[in-house]
Amino acid sequence: MATVTGAGAAIGPGVVLPQRNRATPHRRWVRAVLAGLAAGGLVLVGRVTGLLHGGPGLLVAIALVLLIPTSREFSRRVLLVGCVLAGWLPVLWWTDLPFDGLGRMTVALTATAAVLAAWVAAGEDGGGRARRLLPRFRVVDAYPALAVGLGFVVLAPWLQVKTPTQSLGMLLLSWDNSAHFSMFHMIRTTGVTVDTLAPPAGGTWQFASYPQGFHTLVAAIVEIVDGPQVASVGGELLSYTRGVALLVITATALLVAGLCALPALRRRPLLALPLATLVATVFLLGPGALAFYDGFGNFVLACAMVVAVVLVAVPMPRVLMPLHLLALAGAVVGVAQGWALLGVLAAPAALAALLPLRRSRFRTRPIPLLLSLLVLAAAAGCLVRTAVVLSAVSAENPLVVAGGASEPNYALTIGVTAAAIVAAIVARWATRRPERPRLVALVAVPLAGVVCSVVLIIMQLAASGAVTYYGFKFMTAVEIVALCVLTVPLAHLGRRITRRRRLLAPPAALLSLAVAASATQMFGWTFATIPQGPTGGLDTAAPAGLVSRELEYRLIASPPSTSDLTTYVAAGVPAVPGDLVFLDVTDGYPVDPTMAAQWFFALTDSWTLEGNALAGDIQLRGRSPEAWAGVAERLLRTRDDVYVAVRPAEAAQLRALLPTRLAGRVVDL
Repeated sequence: MATVTGAGAAIGPGVVLPQRNRATPHRRWVRAVLAGLAAGGLVLVGRVTGLLHGGPGLLVAIALVLLIPTSREFSRRVLLVGCVLAGWLPVLWWTDLPFDGLGRMTVALTATAAVLAAWVAAGEDGGGRARRLLPRFRVVDAYPALAVGLGFVVLAPWLQVKTPTQSLGMLLLSWDNSAHFSMFHMIRTTGVTVDTLAPPAGGTWQFASYPQGFHTLVAAIVEIVDGPQVASVGGELLSYTRGVALLVITATALLVAGLCALPALRRRPLLALPLATLVATVFLLGPGALAFYDGFGNFVLACAMVVAVVLVAVPMPRVLMPLHLLALAGAVVGVAQGWALLGVLAAPAALAALLPLRRSRFRTRPIPLLLSLLVLAAAAGCLVRTAVVLSAVSAENPLVVAGGASEPNYALTIGVTAAAIVAAIVARWATRRPERPRLVALVAVPLAGVVCSVVLIIMQLAASGAVTYYGFKFMTAVEIVALCVLTVPLAHLGRRITRRRRLLAPPAALLSLAVAASATQMFGWTFATIPQGPTGGLDTAAPAGLVSRELEYRLIASPPSTSDLTTYVAAGVPAVPGDLVFLDVTDGYPVDPTMAAQWFFALTDSWTLEGNALAGDIQLRGRSPEAWAGVAERLLRTRDDVYVAVRPAEAAQLRALLPTRLAGRVVDL
């Protein structure tokens, strides 16, 4: 019997098994390097030449992020990658990274394209790897896109504003916008977060004790769209409004995708539609939108990240899964970097991932174990750093400070909190899925919110006799989170019902659409009109959504007189050996003079604790020239290094009303 030998191993008559070509791995590595250089080079050239700025740059960035094969399911991929970016991307701004003008995001996009191309080329089955880049799409995967569309409609003023004056006029609607723009602008001009900067001469930066995850994410979006070069202050103001709107829309779409990725909803689009609509409505038309219009964009993002923690933790099949831990830890770090007090809600949601406490859920191989430990160590380091930043707060007890915040809907807050608790408990008997222990553990999230709310209320009543800023905001957060967390057990309960009762498709579709439409109106009649006048609306009609959009369009069409501050600042600000405080001497739309002074600090990157104290001392009685002169004299007598800036039209009259030795410290803008 003949045996075939030579090129193959002798295994029998007429049968040859080819030997592995030892050069193949080397060729694959060469191929991977070349593919990576080609893909990365294309992105780099597009970014450097400006071809991949604006809309094309944003689309390429989204495509690259969604090509990362973190999950086979599209919506699950959106959730995981979004949580990773929300928590870990701000780390790039914690230290100065010299990229020779390329910018962090250009380097990140180039590296992502290069790694993806190299990974595909390095595989024995390159086609198989290429197919893994493309996620599996289902009907429910259209819902995040619908949420994006709704976001573009609701936040149209933020995306369409044309001039810096219009942008500032719209942002003057809410007090905290000045603070958040200040942090964003300093990140753009210095390349790092404010807490890492050297203190100004003889002072302290106002926001050196403020975590800035939200602001770095807005800066990242602006860098993708506009490039790393910093524009004029007016240009940066326009970029900021667009960046904030895009970030809020992205966070909303991320949560809708995370909900649709739940195993109970992936194949049930009719069940998923009203639940996804509720989540989107909470952030675009409901309490999340109200907080956004109050100027609390970082707070809204932190609330979204708390919900994201729940959506990552509940379906986790095992604990020590590096990718899922990276996303879970990213969401937790995002909460801490956005509004740290919400860690009270994020912690029990994250701990739910440990359940059930069985040995099988912790089994893993050495490499995944090592990677999981590294992720946990990195997250701990980020949380410690956040605590260090917060420890620099000057207030003895910041939780009792006063401030402006809308009161929550108390009846709705209590109702949805109770409903979230009951639904999580009922899910214990309504489902047998592996997620059951983690579903029941969600009871701890609203319960933690109730306990912390009571503690805050008692603390604030003891300090000032009234519930104040942090009390209102935290209860609003409990309302937002409870509304969204409620959808998770409802999804499992709905799955149980629809599995036992097969409904006809047309009636089920009509019912789903009707419930979804009702969800968009549960926070007030969305299409209501607001009273005439520049300040009407937020207090008297549906709190947000299209009603607030109408108000913003009015402010864009007729901006407050203070909006001309962008023009004066762009022309240059006089250099003085001390603190320069702006006095908004005007007879126009009466913006609070302290707010105007703070916007001056924000636009000039000069906001310090010392300057903020001066701005807070502007107590104006009437708007006559004599009243302004009295304010100016009081400020100038505070310290010899205090200067007052006014518009050139009012400077001469103000100097004439001041003592001669003080008039010299009044400067023209």
